[in-house]
Amino acid sequence: MLRWLKTAAVKPGLPDPQKANTPEKKNLIENVNESVEKEMLTCSPSSPSGSRKRKRGNYERFSPETKAKIARYAINHGASKAARYYSTTLNKNVQESTVQRFKTAYLLESKRNDGSPITALTPQKRGRPPLLGNLDEDVQDYIKDLRISGGIINTNIVRCIGRGVFLHKDKFQLEEFGGPMTSEKILFVFDFDHTVIDDDSDLYCKRLAPGGKIPHEIEKTYSDLGWTHYMGLIFDYLHKHGVTEKQYRECMNEIPLRDGMRELIEHDWCDLSTVNLYKGQIVVDHKEKREREGTQYKCVVLVGDRNNDFCPALRLSEKDVVCPRINYRLWKKIQKLKSESEDGNDGLKIQAQVVNWTSGLEILEFLKTLN
Repeated sequence: MLRWLKTAAVKPGLPDPQKANTPEKKNLIENVNESVEKEMLTCSPSSPSGSRKRKRGNYERFSPETKAKIARYAINHGASKAARYYSTTLNKNVQESTVQRFKTAYLLESKRNDGSPITALTPQKRGRPPLLGNLDEDVQDYIKDLRISGGIINTNIVRCIGRGVFLHKDKFQLEEFGGPMTSEKILFVFDFDHTVIDDDSDLYCKRLAPGGKIPHEIEKTYSDLGWTHYMGLIFDYLHKHGVTEKQYRECMNEIPLRDGMRELIEHDWCDLSTVNLYKGQIVVDHKEKREREGTQYKCVVLVGDRNNDFCPALRLSEKDVVCPRINYRLWKKIQKLKSESEDGNDGLKIQAQVVNWTSGLEILEFLKTLN
């Protein structure tokens, strides 16, 4: 297969330059194809870079007005009933997870509008603004041609496309030629409770217990040091009372995201790596594993709030960033270290740049300065 890839006039899955409608575009496709070819040849179907296409499901489309109606019905009658009702009414396969998504979006939009009824759920603008300037259109056009040709599209391929366009049209914008543009990724590490979501997911599940209460003999086992044992007893109790995976999912879908987190997570700056219940060694091991596979990171950005985010924060280097949520435990620990350092204490130190936050939008604004 590789021998054929190297000898074929037009490589499989790549746009054909001969089909270009202008000489300029023909020349561009030829040059970008070279960059993408190299990436394809270094990948196998089992490569961790994700060269194999993911099979996507069949998605139903709904008008903004219909989304709002489904959401209101779910708020009044529950997501399960809404999914069944609208599957019949619309003669479509309306998934319960889709209903939950509409319901969450409706509640957030209603909150933004001081509780006013929402008649239409219009999709929010997603992704980043075009950072490639007038070359962004060339990148988008090539991606469309690549898709039409049946080619592979993943993060590494898109990065190669961008680099190929710059090499052909404006190579001095690239970092390797003295410019500001870099193709290195940023590794994001997110805590979940009180960071991505604005609640504690473990404690939120307690409402699934009969009457919404956990027995006193279980509650009295609570301690900071025995958290895992405490939650284990709670989950055992819920299991004995018939709580299902479906109920857990519905419960989790009720928890609102922290302000600005949807925009931050959907913003396609880089490869997002969400790690839940991680410790410092997990972050280090993940980064080293990815770098052995050929992925180089410009920096690590750690977003968190709790004591267990302190360990990975200590392992970050000067080029990295730690984002503690203001007035939460991680922030307080870092403030204490800062105060001790100013008093001449040479103990533990945070080497990474510290960016405090209350909304994900503040982190997003900071990240724009990194590109």
